[in-house]
Amino acid sequence: MSYVLEAREEANRLESQAEIPQYSLRRELESITLYEKDRVLDAGCGSGLLCRYLAKNYNDLIIDGVDFSDLRIKQAQNILKGTSSEKLINYSRANLESLEVENNTYDHIISRYVFEHLLEPQVVSDELFRVCK
Repeated sequence: MSYVLEAREEANRLESQAEIPQYSLRRELESITLYEKDRVLDAGCGSGLLCRYLAKNYNDLIIDGVDFSDLRIKQAQNILKGTSSEKLINYSRANLESLEVENNTYDHIISRYVFEHLLEPQVVSDELFRVCK
């Protein structure tokens, strides 16, 4: 099967891929210092793996996960449902080129494996800089 971003099976592939050592969230985040009450944006959250990792491993973060795909957001919400992290994460559909939040909203923005899929990566970069403190 060829890669199709909107395929229902994509969330399962992303979850499985996260088990591969080369995709270790712990290793990728070890140089980032997060503090209580920091607001973090997962830009292009997909299945919500990063959001769930942050909620599980860091205390009292405010975590927003956004994705352009309605299907991905629904899948992320379904995976989260009934877990202890359910109240810690806010998922919503958003266009990374035009986020509906004020300037300087986020303490940290993390975007994993997203930019290679963007049509206008500079526009998205500018927007992420706008919303980051």
